[in-house]
Amino acid sequence: MLEGLRKPVIVTGSQIPIFETRSDAKDNFLSSLILASYGRVPEVCVFFASKLYRGNRVTKMSSDELEAFGSPNYNTLADVGIDVKFNDHYIRQVSPTRYFAPIIDLNPNVGILAFFPTMTCNMVNDHCVRHNS
Repeated sequence: MLEGLRKPVIVTGSQIPIFETRSDAKDNFLSSLILASYGRVPEVCVFFASKLYRGNRVTKMSSDELEAFGSPNYNTLADVGIDVKFNDHYIRQVSPTRYFAPIIDLNPNVGILAFFPTMTCNMVNDHCVRHNS
């Protein structure tokens, strides 16, 4: 959707809310900013638990572990420890002649449904009714 992207877009989050004592939010957020400042990964990524993943290759592996995400079929793009180690071999290269062109012509039949463990069938039905009207 972001063809010809030349700058990093990094999505992150946390398993423990930011205001809790043991939260992983601050580390994830700060590391994401540091990685973005390098400008070496011109693609959409997910950063979680010291690892930078290609956005379209990452999956949620656990809902109760701090290392919640993984990429079983693709290596990490970067690993953050004392130093940042970029895995340049796996980072997508952008042609210098290609221009940024976001794709905005999306299928209107695709929607977003935010879900959570305690949601009920009625909540899903209400959402569908509201958005199909």
